[in-house]
Amino acid sequence: MDLDNEKLQRCLTQLRPRLFNFASWQMGDKHAAEDITQDTLLAAYENIANCNDTTSLDKWVFSILRNKIVDYFRSAHKKRSINFSSLFQAEDENNDFLDHFFTSDGYWANEIEHANWSNPENCLQNKQFWAVLDACVNQLPKNMTQVFTMRAILELEAEEICDICQLTQANYWKILSRSRIGLQQCLTYRWFGEHK
Repeated sequence: MDLDNEKLQRCLTQLRPRLFNFASWQMGDKHAAEDITQDTLLAAYENIANCNDTTSLDKWVFSILRNKIVDYFRSAHKKRSINFSSLFQAEDENNDFLDHFFTSDGYWANEIEHANWSNPENCLQNKQFWAVLDACVNQLPKNMTQVFTMRAILELEAEEICDICQLTQANYWKILSRSRIGLQQCLTYRWFGEHK
């Protein structure tokens, strides 16, 4: 890539807030997000020769960030110890979050009303939509947010997410499904304005 040192520093400085926000959203820990952001910027600066053209600088730097976040979760998995009482508490939180959707025997309580999602492309281009989506993701319980973002944003495979989060396949799919339902309901209410 043909960027002088000053222009590269300016580009990376402009990217920094977006990188930090993304890392913070993914990791849920502002201190760790700050460290990952700094590591990402340093890696980008040191390896700028590997970036092919200036139009893809943002994508290239974000791919470095994504890889560093995945590495963070992998290393956190290796260091983690399990507090069994917190597992039961997390399971209770998940159940409370979507209890109104299910009967006591696990069937749907009522038919879910779906929003009018007739033109999703328009939503994706709207900055306000992204702010609402961010708020909806952040209202999910922590483990739902983590599983959803690992799958949807970091694009990790189910097996790897199960390994990192120490989940069974069945629990992974249950958490992912519930997070999608929660996001759908939140977007229906907060974005599409369809109040029950």
